[in-house]
Amino acid sequence: TSLQLIETSGQHYYAFTNSHGQYKAAVPLGNYSVTHSVGQNKVAECPTSPIAVSVSSAGNTSGINFYDTLVPGLIDIQATLFKDTYVPGFISELDVYYQNAGTVTANATLSLVLDASVTLVSSNPLPTSTSGDTLFYAINSLYADSIGFIELSLKTDSTIPLGAILNFTCNLPFANDLTPFNNADTISPVVVGAYDPNAKSVNRPTYFWPGKEMVYKAQFQNTG
Repeated sequence: TSLQLIETSGQHYYAFTNSHGQYKAAVPLGNYSVTHSVGQNKVAECPTSPIAVSVSSAGNTSGINFYDTLVPGLIDIQATLFKDTYVPGFISELDVYYQNAGTVTANATLSLVLDASVTLVSSNPLPTSTSGDTLFYAINSLYADSIGFIELSLKTDSTIPLGAILNFTCNLPFANDLTPFNNADTISPVVVGAYDPNAKSVNRPTYFWPGKEMVYKAQFQNTG
């Protein structure tokens, strides 16, 4: 959604577009200069200069339209890992989130390296292939602005000591990517135990998507 800035005599009015690209703002009578900013390098703004608007009577003033277009040929793939709480002998979740923030449909292969102290219990979707501790996933026809998830269940080795550090790395390389630094991600969770009876965690602590379950885990103990 783009931001509309309406200015007159040093006064600023703001409005955001809805999912259909429509926007509205209530302003006093007067002459205005309407500009906009989409805040994305993949969108070519049109027009780039302000639109002069005169509001001389009460009512609706319509037809102040912008005709932005996507910049063709932009490649920007992203991948992010989300960690859970890892306890010796217990099953934890590991989520991989990937997104096509560019304007080109992508076909790529995502690799995920698991720590040697965990065992794969399940993966949705299943990996296309595996090699040792590395899982490979074919990401086909990832359209512009589309996202995807890989959801894994992992069992932590029961003999691993508390305080040990696990390492997980994912990589989704793509040639000529605009921001190659966010094509890969690494997390290093610390193995914990029951010494903190009030520990709480959630498998998606930062981002939320419709239809995706958020799994909360609350740890407790019986001291009686």
